Amino acid sequence: MANRLSLSTFGLVVFQLSVLSVLGINNGSTWVRDVPYDDLISLDADNASFAVMTELQCARSCQGNTSCNSFFYNSVSKQCRLQRYVFVSAVNSTVNDTGSRYYRLMSVSCPREDGYVIDRLTSTCFRPVKTPMLNWNDAENACIAAGESLAVLDPIERLDFLYNFFKRNE
Repeated sequence: MANRLSLSTFGLVVFQLSVLSVLGINNGSTWVRDVPYDDLISLDADNASFAVMTELQCARSCQGNTSCNSFFYNSVSKQCRLQRYVFVSAVNSTVNDTGSRYYRLMSVSCPREDGYVIDRLTSTCFRPVKTPMLNWNDAENACIAAGESLAVLDPIERLDFLYNFFKRNE
């Protein structure tokens, strides 16, 4: 089970994303389509890109790869693009790609609808929180009051994921 972490000192606005369709996958998780990404594709490097016939095949490929947290599937070109990082802001990191749909993991233990983001590789669940800059004690107290804890930035893979998440979602 992933630990829930709150990053209260980072200034990231969490956007409300629509859910249009859900593809069921085992292990208590589902892949949820983020409609704002329709007909877009990430400019970032993929974990892997390959041809598959259906969204479900693409979802299964992502589920089988622990470093995959989201994917793009294009129903026109039948391309599946596995992604290490989750996108919550399409402003700086996408280009047009007609037929493309974006899915990201949703888990009961890391509720996406509450603004949480999951990283399967490090078993981390975190929630970016927009707050004024707080000192460490005030940030810790705010997290404790919310039933959460400040992010621990180790191992290095967790630090890398969080750094790149914020870089891609500025």
